[in-house]
Formats: sequence, structure tokens, C-alpha cells
Amino acid sequence: RNVKGTTVLGCKNCPPGQIGCAHCTTDTNMTRDFIPPFQVLSSLQTNIFQTQIPEDTLINITGDGDVSCYPHLLELTDSINNMGLKTHLGYTSGKGFDDADVVDKLINNNVTETTYTAFATDPQLRYKWMHDPTPEASIEGLKRFCESCDVHAASIIIPGVNDGEVLRKTCEDLESWGAKALILMRFANSQNQGLILNSEPIIPSVQQQSVDEFRRLVEDTAKEYSLRVTGTPVCDPQNDTPYALAKDKNMEYLEVLTEIKAEATIITSKISAPYIEKIFENLGCADHVNVVATEQEIACLIRPDDLRAIDLSEVKDTVIIPGRCFVHDL
Repeated sequence: RNVKGTTVLGCKNCPPGQIGCAHCTTDTNMTRDFIPPFQVLSSLQTNIFQTQIPEDTLINITGDGDVSCYPHLLELTDSINNMGLKTHLGYTSGKGFDDADVVDKLINNNVTETTYTAFATDPQLRYKWMHDPTPEASIEGLKRFCESCDVHAASIIIPGVNDGEVLRKTCEDLESWGAKALILMRFANSQNQGLILNSEPIIPSVQQQSVDEFRRLVEDTAKEYSLRVTGTPVCDPQNDTPYALAKDKNMEYLEVLTEIKAEATIITSKISAPYIEKIFENLGCADHVNVVATEQEIACLIRPDDLRAIDLSEVKDTVIIPGRCFVHDL
């Protein structure tokens, strides 16, 4: 939304002397066309021929976007089923399902697992906030998937819209339908929260949750329901992630690490920095390794502008940056 044209970001995959490649342009902007099913199947068959895969292998269908909108989904899953394999549907909002009977056909095609955006089980909220043209069919499709497959539901939380009582009703429905898990996703509304292709807020009127507020929401929801509840960018209450090693109770696991003798600066995101800093403090080598936070909250989305804003007096000779960030090595 509000993204115009293709932005050339630059990354470690760019050819020498050139900024811009498929990874940091069309792949990131998701401006590619759908791949025809025969091409997908041909690639899959080649991979299977070249690799001895176990019989219980699960084929993941993903398009870096909404799988339910893929026009050949039934055809593709049927062909995979005929190969004797099961299918996991990657991220789908269900907006592409104008009739819940499509879900029954997918289940018959051996779709056994899916990641499905619930947002809310209130059709009016889905219609208004997700622009879902057929919200009743999408919710019924989610219910049928839950009853027959392993469903990992997802909800982007917009404060005042689908939290509170709405979230409780969504969790109750998912639990009663048989969903396996729910991931709560913090709504990003600014460039430093992830909108690196666009400087405008998606919804200007929305008041952003702080990371601590969102963490409490995830933890409280996880305590209340039997669903496996996690959150992004924080947290997984069951596994103490992200950065379980930053917890004092897990300090014993730091003892197996090699002693740090060299100096370096780690440049990371605003959210990750305190965790990483705590780990090096617990290792007793904060004087060797310092952590510098950028304003970007997601480390993989750091750009050159984020690095230019850093105070170089804080940076040592050796610098470690996230491998997937959008910075070209000039």
C-alpha cells in the first residue's frame, strides 16, 4: 500500500560494482507474475529426482504473498497429491476463497497444514480492515481447515480494532475449531517498523503499540488459551525467544562458547540490541564487543540510510551487520 514503482535497495547478492539484483528489487517488491503450474511442477520433479526425499516430506506452496489468490492452486495441489506427497499452504489470507467448498477440495488434495490469517473471526471486521470481498466464506474456510488440518493462524493486531474482546472471541473460536497455534503480529505503521519501500503510514490514525505493550499482550494471551501463542517481533513465552540466551536463567549455556578475544562492533536493530548486549555482558566481554542499535526495528531491513545515521565514534575496526539486510558491499 502506497508503494509506487520498484525501489533499488542493494544487498549482498548484488553483482560486483552494481547495486540492484532480483533479490533486492522484484523479489522484495513482489512485482513478479505468478509462476505457471507446469513450471512449478517441473522444478519440483527435478528436485525430487535429484534428492532422495523421505516419504513424509511436506511440499510448501508459497509465493511471498497470498497463496489463496493463486489461480491454479487446485490444479497444483492435485498434481502434488498425485505424486504421493502432502502439501502445506504457506501464508494465505483466505481472501482468494470466494466459496468455502474450495477448502474441502484442497483438503481432498492432501493439504494437511496451512498458515492462515484470521485477523478476527468477525466477518464485518475482515470486510472493513482486510477488504475481504467474501469474509463469511473466508472464516468458514478457516474453520474447515482447522477441523481437518494443522492450522497456524495469524492476526495482525491493530490497537482498538481486533484486540481486547475481539481477540478473545477469535482465540475462543480458533481453540474450539481445533487450530494448533496463533501468531500475533505487531502492526507496522512507519518506515523504521518495516515499511522500507514507503515513507507514509499505512493508516495514519492508528496509535502504535510499544514493544513492551505488545509483549504483554502475547504473554497474557498465551496464558489464557491452550493454543500455542507466539508473537512477532516478540515473543515466544514458551521458549523465551527471541534470544533465550539473554535470560539470566540460561547463563549455563554460555559456558560452552569459545572465549572471545577479538574486538568487534555488532550493528543491529532497535529491538534486538538490548538482548544481544545482555548476552555479551553475561559472557563478561562487553569491553571487547559493543552493540550499536539502528532506528530500524527489524534487523533484516536495515538500509544504507540507517548506517549513515550511526555515530562512527562508537564503531570499532571490525563490524558485523545482519547478513540479510539491504546493504551493498561497496
